[in-house]
Amino acid sequence: MFATWALSKGVPIEVVSKMLAHSDITTTQIYAKVLQQEVDKGFELLKNSATLV
Repeated sequence: MFATWALSKGVPIEVVSKMLAHSDITTTQIYAKVLQQEVDKGFELLKNSATLV
């Protein structure tokens, strides 16, 4: 949760990776992927509701 929150606030992924002591940035990228999925869902919701306006 912290990583996703920090990334959503604009903290660079390299910084989040170091804060969490990940030895490999690919571990941190998992959280970035989750964040991107949430963004995609948000855009989809907005796109679907735009037809109602």
